[in-house]
Amino acid sequence: MRGHIQKRATWQITVDLGLQPLQRCPACRKRYWTRDGRLPCCPKCGGPLEDDLARRQEFHSGFATKKQAEAELATLLASIAGGTHIEASRLSVKDFLCEHWLPAVRPTIRPTTFLSYQGHVENYLVPELGRILLKELSPAQLNALYRRLLTEPRMKWTTRCPKKLARPSAPLAPATVRRIHATLHRALRDAVRWNLTNRNAADGADPPRAVGCTGARTQTWSRSELQRFLASERLSWLYPLWVLFLTTGLRRGEALGLRWQDVDLSAGTIAVRQTRVQLNYQTVVSTPKTQKGKRLLAL
Repeated sequence: MRGHIQKRATWQITVDLGLQPLQRCPACRKRYWTRDGRLPCCPKCGGPLEDDLARRQEFHSGFATKKQAEAELATLLASIAGGTHIEASRLSVKDFLCEHWLPAVRPTIRPTTFLSYQGHVENYLVPELGRILLKELSPAQLNALYRRLLTEPRMKWTTRCPKKLARPSAPLAPATVRRIHATLHRALRDAVRWNLTNRNAADGADPPRAVGCTGARTQTWSRSELQRFLASERLSWLYPLWVLFLTTGLRRGEALGLRWQDVDLSAGTIAVRQTRVQLNYQTVVSTPKTQKGKRLLAL
């Protein structure tokens, strides 16, 4: 088994897989590797296919340094020799994320989590990386994406009209870029697990560090300010809700998820068992994220 690296725009790996089985069309001379699945007839002309053998090479590009390419080449050759190599497909990043990954994970995660994943994929990952083949995605390309997101003004997407751009906005915050990286890392981890690629390019990427809050300290109301607010709202139909917020620290979704069966006036307690949020003009009822979120509070 042979392989080598060469410098083009970036460092590229070429691995010689030797003679591999294929199907060949005698009429149009097209060939189709059987490792990608056998075909009943030629997709181009509809003619019969003949079995054959031919030399096959596999290419991986996008490595920023020679050292990275050499390390990846050694890993590839070892996996081929050990029989664990997964032959790279022609699947693009866009096709994988939109047609394979998002539909697969949607039933397994919370609606709010799926909406976050979908926003990262549609607004940032597909526009920037969608045309790249999944097998060719590299840490260097991800680092370049993170730099652009951190430094270049972005067009702000509206939640009410997801397909329309509202206005230019500032570059993304480091925390937002880290969340985008986390989404991509999860997707590529699943791609490796599903045998769609050999490696997770996000493992070698360098997302921005988490930065602590550097702005002004959060200001909260004083006791007298709270009393004045409650006095001004005493005749409002929302007055009980304001009191509940201020005395229990409930989140908005937790308060809106309360039912009469969760309230015990004789014991003076409320049980937080579900949340109610709005996603794309639809009300979604769910359970708290963690077991600690399910709790009993005194009124």
